Amino acid sequence: MTGNAYSGHVKLTATMSPVQKNRALNDNFRRTGNGGVVTISMGIHMLGRSEVESIMKRLGGQEGENSCDVDSEHETGEITVTNRHIFWEINYYTSPTSKPESSRGL
Repeated sequence: MTGNAYSGHVKLTATMSPVQKNRALNDNFRRTGNGGVVTISMGIHMLGRSEVESIMKRLGGQEGENSCDVDSEHETGEITVTNRHIFWEINYYTSPTSKPESSRGL
C-alpha cells in the first residue's frame, strides 16, 4: 500500500506490520502536521503563539521522536518545554463525528 488519503508522501509497504505502518504515519504527522488536524488544549493555547510554535517545533523534532516508546505506534509521548511537561497524543478518527477507533494520526 503506497500513498493514500492518509499517508501523503509516507512510503508504506505490504511487508510492514500494522504497528510499523501506524508508526510511519504518526511520525510523519507529528513532524509535518500533514494528513490530519492538529488540536491543542486551551491551556496550551493560553501560553501564546510563540510558546505554541516552540512546542510544535520541538514535538516535530528529535525531542518528539525521543518521547515515543520504542515498541509503540508513536501515538503518545511527553516533552518538556520551558519547564512545563507537555503530554501529546495522536488519535485516528474515521470521520469528523466518530470516536477514536485506534491511535493513529495528533
